[in-house]
Order: sequence, then structure tokens, then C-alpha cells
Amino acid sequence: MYCPSCGLNNKDGATNCSRCGSPLPLTPPKKQSKFVRLLKAVLMCVLAILVFNGCQVLVVTVYSAMCTANMMLNGEIPMSTNPDDIPMDQMYETIMQKISENTTGILLVANLLTILFICLGYTIKRKSPARELDVNGVGFMRYIGIAVFGMALQVFVLVTLGFIPFPEAVYAEHDAAFQDLGNTGNLALELFSVGIVTGIAEEIVYRGMVLKYLKRVIHPVAAIIISAVVFGLAHSSLLSMVYATVVGLVLGALYVKFDSIVPAIVCHVFFNMTSSLLSLMSDESGLLVLGMYVASIVIVFRLGKGFFIKYPTVSDLLFDSRGRIKPKSEEEAAVIAQMNSLKANGVITEADLNRLDREWESAKKNTRKASKIKTPTITPDINNDDKNEGDSNEAL
Repeated sequence: MYCPSCGLNNKDGATNCSRCGSPLPLTPPKKQSKFVRLLKAVLMCVLAILVFNGCQVLVVTVYSAMCTANMMLNGEIPMSTNPDDIPMDQMYETIMQKISENTTGILLVANLLTILFICLGYTIKRKSPARELDVNGVGFMRYIGIAVFGMALQVFVLVTLGFIPFPEAVYAEHDAAFQDLGNTGNLALELFSVGIVTGIAEEIVYRGMVLKYLKRVIHPVAAIIISAVVFGLAHSSLLSMVYATVVGLVLGALYVKFDSIVPAIVCHVFFNMTSSLLSLMSDESGLLVLGMYVASIVIVFRLGKGFFIKYPTVSDLLFDSRGRIKPKSEEEAAVIAQMNSLKANGVITEADLNRLDREWESAKKNTRKASKIKTPTITPDINNDDKNEGDSNEAL
């Protein structure tokens, strides 16, 4: 039964939501057709993107009006009621130049407004923004690994794309599209605006909303692919569309795997900040870049294996205070029960962790073997969002 507050699909017969604790309805809501649920999900995705783009248009419009008023007050534009007396071409060029010079600041304000409006929308609907956007914590060491992974991913993608023989016009288009983001001369502003705030805003829109609503009605893999393509199309040049789509696939997989938007945000933030830092390197740093590229390959594949294949580990069970990691077999359920019992007692020794680690890895291995021969296992109560069924009535 789906929780009316957070959308989690709980076990039949449950009286309270296992995620947020809200009381569940005595009678399940009327099941909607798949087409209706898909239509609602698509509309919510479109709404999220409109909010994101609308905030940018709003900020640019207001800034342009302020520039126009300032030029009139300074006498740069004649105060006349006759439109023919106003040099429109000159005024337009001046305003576009000012916008270009302040792109980083404009982007900062627009993205802050995006975050504000989305959180305000959920609040007005009496929903918790943190809960709706799946702001769930993971282990501290995971954050460090994801940050390093994000930095290495930037180097890996950037250098790898350099090996692809795109036409010179493609590189020129990319450089022209992003040159305004690096001309402020203020590295701290660039790291905060382009790195942190932009990373958070884009993850809220494209993973916290677009991917989340899509994976309620279609297979998670298809939802990841579609959200990544939409994320790529939102960028302004062909080259950036290519790498944004690739990175979007990785960020979407992180979101689905950890059942949390936080790892995707951390990865995206450090990915963007590394881009700003790499722009400071001189053209004569070829050997250094080569060394960084080799290191990035090792880091991306080594940490990626831990995120997408080995997750979850016993350490993840230890930090899973909200019970989001669900067992896929009786063996896994037994290990989770032992971990929860030890956490309830407040005493967990290193010997306990080593023993549980061996049992947990053995349980996962046996579960994979059982799934290959189609042996019946306990159906996990996945926090879904990942299930293809359910009510997607949530709206801003």
C-alpha cells in the first residue's frame, strides 16, 4: 500500500509507513491506469524543467531591465517617447555584453531561485522537501569516495572526449558557449555558483524530480537513460550535450543505487568544481594531464565497482539508520537483523563487524547464485519509487 505522504510502497496490511511513519489509509486508493500515471509523471517532469528554465529567463529579464534603466539614468540612452530616437541595436549589444560579463552571478541567482521555488512548492503541498527529494544520508566514508570519484570522472570524461576526432567547429562552439563562466576572475564565486549551487539545483531537477517521477512508472534503467538524455539536451553545445548525457547516466545510477539524491549531488558538485580548477592549468601541462588521466581511470573504475557492484557492504548497513537497505534473501535478512540488534544494544566490536562482513558477503553471493537458477527468495520491500506501480499524484 502506497503512503500518501512519501509515496513508499509498504507491505500489505501495514498500518504505518515504514519510511516516514505516517498512518496508511484503511482502504487502498483506487488504482489508476498506467497511461494516467505515465501522463502525470511526464507532466511533473515538464513542470520541473519549466521551473528550472523559467528561473533563468526571469533573472535574465530582470537584470536586462535593470541594465536598461541604469543606462537611461546615466544618459547612455536618450530619454525619448519616440522609439526612432532610441538606438536599439546599440542598447541590445550593451545589455548582452553585460549579461555575458555577469553570467556566473546570473546563474547563481537563477539556481538559488530554482531550489527555493521547488522546496516552497513541496512545502505548500504540506510535503517535506527533504523527504520528497530523497535526501537520505550515507556513511561518511562514502561521501569522501564519491567526492574523489566525481573529480576523477571530470578528468576521465574531459580527456577521453579530447581523443575523439570531433570537427574543430564542435570544440569552438563548446568554448564559445562556456567562456562566459570563466571570465569573472573570482575563483571562489565560480566554485560556489558553477560548482556547488548549480550542482545542487540540477540534481534536484533532473534526478530528484525527473528521474524520480519516471522510475515510478517505467523501468529504472529506462528512467535513468531518459533523464540523462534530457539532462544532456539542456546543455548548450554538442560537446557538452555528449558529456552531460554520459555523466547523467552515472549520476542517475548513483541516485537509484543509493536510494538517495545526496551521493549524486556530492558527485556533481565535485565534478563541476574540478572543471573550474582544471581551467586554471596552462596549455603546457600535457605531462601532468596525462598522469591525472591515468590516475582517473584507476579511480573511476575502482570506486565505481564499489558503488555499483559491491554496494551495500556491512559498513553501509551500519550507517543505514532508516532501514533503506532491504534484504533480498533470508540470509541477508538474518545479517541485517543481527546488525540492527547490535545497534540497538549500542555495543558493536570490531570482531562483530568482521564476522558480519563475512556473513553478509556470503549471503550476497548465495543470493546471486539463487537468482541465476531462479530459486524463490524473499521479495524485498524496495523503497520504490523503483517499482513500476503506484500512485504518482504528488505535485508541486
